[in-house]
Amino acid sequence: ARAVEAERIQVDVEGVYRGGENESFATVMDLARKDAMRQAAEQLVGVYIRQRTVVETWRLKHQELMALTQALVRAEELTSADSQRAHYHATGGEGRLRIRAWMHRAELDRQVQILEEAGKSFGDPDAGTDSLGIALQQVVGDLARRMGARPDGRRWLVHIGRINDAEWHFPSQASGYVRDRLGIFAQEHWDLVSGGSEDGHRVEYDAQLNGTYRVAGDRVLFHVKLEEPRTKRDLALGNLAILQRHLPEGLSQRPALSDAHKQHIAVLSPNVASADVRFQVEVWPDRGDGATYYEGDTLLVRLRVSQDGYVRIFHTDKDGSTQPLCGTAFEQTQLKAGVIYTLPNKEICRYNWTIQPPFGIDKITAIASSRPFSEAPPAHIAWDSDRVRMRGAMTRGLSQQAWTAEAFCAFRTQTR
Repeated sequence: ARAVEAERIQVDVEGVYRGGENESFATVMDLARKDAMRQAAEQLVGVYIRQRTVVETWRLKHQELMALTQALVRAEELTSADSQRAHYHATGGEGRLRIRAWMHRAELDRQVQILEEAGKSFGDPDAGTDSLGIALQQVVGDLARRMGARPDGRRWLVHIGRINDAEWHFPSQASGYVRDRLGIFAQEHWDLVSGGSEDGHRVEYDAQLNGTYRVAGDRVLFHVKLEEPRTKRDLALGNLAILQRHLPEGLSQRPALSDAHKQHIAVLSPNVASADVRFQVEVWPDRGDGATYYEGDTLLVRLRVSQDGYVRIFHTDKDGSTQPLCGTAFEQTQLKAGVIYTLPNKEICRYNWTIQPPFGIDKITAIASSRPFSEAPPAHIAWDSDRVRMRGAMTRGLSQQAWTAEAFCAFRTQTR
């Protein structure tokens, strides 16, 4: 490991996975990639701890720091796709690849500072107290202080959104329970509203409280934020860790999702090992990640790139059937950095996206490029569990010299 610059810690690691008899090349390489990312996070944690100046005040447990680090790691693959496939065939099913992984120390510093200052959940509170309630009340208070006062002196109008599993994009029973209790404490600081129009033209609240969570050992780590609904600009951030034993018994900490949906996410979700901090894309349904749409509703998709670029969008239904949205004219239109685009629109995407069968969990994938796409994707892509083949069809025409980025969101559809 080595520090490349003051704010960046970098390591080179090799991931290995020995595939079973029935495991495809795509599955084997995906697991080798995950092994490399796990090692990278482990090594980056070690470098970060050694570089900390006030070690004696360290309060975070290793698993908690690992969970924070994994969310901030970026990486690039050093082993070419041809070399990966050649090694796989030569060894009879072994996946092996090297990656260069890095994180910006300042980003992790900010997350650690928030957690340490809060001091709300990294000890072991007395079992006789409402430890969970105390932690949630404190994090809402922290958000309120960071949010500040509304300029006109009135109370902020806040909508309580969802707290989704960071990996699966949907809430669980446990996160729903935490969301409801956050809403109770939020009433002390803000006026809560049930929602508002979701057509992108009129929003009846000032901020929305959303969040994600991940399980780390005996704790559940939550990242919550208040964001401006029109621009998704962060207004206030907060973090807390909850001991699993402080959650009510019987509440599932994982979303109730089908095996098919989990397989779709494994194939369609962005490859972390190819993420580039210089170029990012965001995509989300107008009602938020994990929202529910009913038959006949119109779906609106929001889109934003961090640098000027070109974007290709795909829709995947519950059966895995995938098709590009908007068409080639949209793909050849350069989007401006920082601008939120709502699709469809009259200028570059005139399609009308109306919710219809089959119902289930639908996915939207955005693939962004700093250069125009040279070739259109297939008009329809049948589901293929081989990640390499599936994504090969989706990235057709993508320049190897371009900066690229990917984003993924999911939502539920059902009959009324």
